[in-house]
Amino acid sequence: MSLFKIKSAVFFIFIASFSLFFCQRKHDDSLSVKLKKSDFTLSFSGNDSLQFKRILDIDRDDSGNIYVFDKDHQAIMKFDPQGKFLRIISSAPSQQWQDDPIISFAVSGQKIAVQRLSNIDFIDTEGILLDKMPFVGRGTLDMNSKNWILVDRGLDATYYSYAFHVADQSSNMLAKFHIPRLGLFEEANPDFYLSAFLDDTTVVAVASMLDSAYLYSVSGTLLKSASLKNERSTSVPMDFEFDDLAVSDGRIFLLRLNNDSLTEDLLYFHIIEEYDRDLQLVRVYSLPDPITLTDPLDHWYLTYHKFIYFDGQFLFATSYPKQEFVAYKE
Repeated sequence: MSLFKIKSAVFFIFIASFSLFFCQRKHDDSLSVKLKKSDFTLSFSGNDSLQFKRILDIDRDDSGNIYVFDKDHQAIMKFDPQGKFLRIISSAPSQQWQDDPIISFAVSGQKIAVQRLSNIDFIDTEGILLDKMPFVGRGTLDMNSKNWILVDRGLDATYYSYAFHVADQSSNMLAKFHIPRLGLFEEANPDFYLSAFLDDTTVVAVASMLDSAYLYSVSGTLLKSASLKNERSTSVPMDFEFDDLAVSDGRIFLLRLNNDSLTEDLLYFHIIEEYDRDLQLVRVYSLPDPITLTDPLDHWYLTYHKFIYFDGQFLFATSYPKQEFVAYKE
């Protein structure tokens, strides 16, 4: 083969590779959405005696009311769709803070599940007790429209030998199961999972260190798994890839830790990835500036849900420089 033909072939391969790279970059760029800060927030206007201290969990009912669990208040607070404080709907008396504190909560429709150390209380959106479910131990909650409970055992997963369990509203255990763990994750030891009901029959779970996502049936059958592309800077030696997960109408949103503002105490992010039901990346949102949801005093914060998506905007419970709510929209 002549030198001219070899050079021509190399040039052709270079052009083809460049074109493929360019098209891929163009395709990736088409997924990008820049967010801008919204004026929406949650406030205690007219009630100067209250302020957020340690926000751990937020959720929203189908009327648009927003609920906040503040650990230091040991209370679940209700805000109207405009973000105005309405009332405290559930709280633990000070004498119960050690023995039977509020651990987490979840909202579905007009019903709220409040988890304590010894049981799960079901209340309505005004705080009236409807029922109780026997329950022992810690864990963060999610609830589907059938009022079935998904419990993420979080740091207690090793003790219980499973990460999740699903129970119906009559306390019947429907399933308990564990995400498959790789050797690296096994050695790292902490069982940090992000989880939620994707719908009434499906659970989505993300291993925050493994950079992987899983779909399970409510009976614990693995339906699908995927390795999520690592977009984060490799110059940042942090263990966790993801900080939180939210689900809205079958859409999966993940907060990706991918910037150089990470520290040992505070995990910053400015990227939100959206995945479809096939665990395919469909959109990448970027914030104007990095923010953090981290609670340095409570390593359990990773299993809580500290942001929600509704009406085309994201609402975050930030922890630094102060405990407050900020919203971003397209």
